[in-house]
Amino acid sequence: MIEERGNIKEQIRKLKRLNNRVPRIAGTVAVNHFKQSFRNQGFTDQSLRKWKQRKHKGRGRRRAILVKSGALRRSVRITRIGRRSVSVGSELPYAQIHNEGGTIDTVQQVGKHTRKAHKRRRSGRKRRSVQVKEHIVSAHKRKINTKIPRRQFIGRSRKLERKIDLKITTEIQKIFS
Repeated sequence: MIEERGNIKEQIRKLKRLNNRVPRIAGTVAVNHFKQSFRNQGFTDQSLRKWKQRKHKGRGRRRAILVKSGALRRSVRITRIGRRSVSVGSELPYAQIHNEGGTIDTVQQVGKHTRKAHKRRRSGRKRRSVQVKEHIVSAHKRKINTKIPRRQFIGRSRKLERKIDLKITTEIQKIFS
């Protein structure tokens, strides 16, 4: 009987310690889930929703969507942790526009420069001559509207909630076994 009381007290102590660790555990599971979006090339809520492909794939080796240097993927981390809550996000300025999509409206300043215009004349099957003209382009401003498609990698997910529940349940079972 005395052994059971000591065992119960030990289990209560372990449960209190686990209760303090729950936000950190949930945050770690969430960070891993969100980083998995970059490997899956899409976001998983109940099922995987693939991201829209890039318009210009570029030359050379084909790289993953939203990955050029890997900085965005590496920036996903626990941003705030409290006694009962945890926040996961990215502090990069372009993370939100990629996650939510939208339009970037900017004005670009173009400096004065020289431009070459190539003019090729053909006669028959052979190219006869190449005429290169240079002209000066004066400084001006250019308005740019860039549409960024939504490629969500952070957000609410039912699958993530199930992963967190499973992880915490496993930790509780360890205490009572």
